[in-house]
Amino acid sequence: MRRGADLHSVRYHSSLVQRIVRALCCLSVLAAAQPAVAHPAPFSYADLRLQPGLMQGQYRRAHLDVAHDLNISKPDQLLDPARLRRSSRGRLPR
Repeated sequence: MRRGADLHSVRYHSSLVQRIVRALCCLSVLAAAQPAVAHPAPFSYADLRLQPGLMQGQYRRAHLDVAHDLNISKPDQLLDPARLRRSSRGRLPR
């Protein structure tokens, strides 16, 4: 065999192996991916309206955030007005 032919086959096989390794790495990353879990809507937010000489605002809180702050394990319990009054301990206006 000629010496040049050996170098060409080594280069070809080396680049082929590199492409296979890259493809396997990409596939392993994609196979290990898991779906993202986000905070469920609605979110807590502040709504401010500014006009000349007047500022109005509302503060909305999601029941998940309120339940967390009041140490309530099941946020849906906040939908019961009696449970909400017991849990608020004077923190919420009536």
